[in-house]
Amino acid sequence: MTPHQIPDCNPDAPASFAAPSGSAGQRKVHVLKLWPQFVDPIAYGRKRFEIRRADRDFRVGDILHLREWFPERGEWGPRNITCFVTYILHGPAFGIEEGFCAMSIEMPANHQWPPNSINMSNPVAPESPNSA
Repeated sequence: MTPHQIPDCNPDAPASFAAPSGSAGQRKVHVLKLWPQFVDPIAYGRKRFEIRRADRDFRVGDILHLREWFPERGEWGPRNITCFVTYILHGPAFGIEEGFCAMSIEMPANHQWPPNSINMSNPVAPESPNSA
């Protein structure tokens, strides 16, 4: 699979990044609310799907900009995630209700969490005090 590059997680960032290979046509950026309990599971790659009301024209290759939303307070949180749609299953099928869809999502190659953190895929262990 080709690495994807998203230079900025700003909702105003241009939608001109490389889409997943195999996606065709004009892609859109969808800015969506994301409840706080789902931010870390998505950001750390444990939750690789989104179930949404199919009230938009979601397509493979689209970009989801997921912004933390506190529904009980009715306000935005500080965290956000940008990812690609790689597959869509529309309801009614396999437990997905009519009018909803399940989307597989993939993080860009330059994704890091928490933001501005070091790349932990190849961490450098600190020197042991006894290694002298």
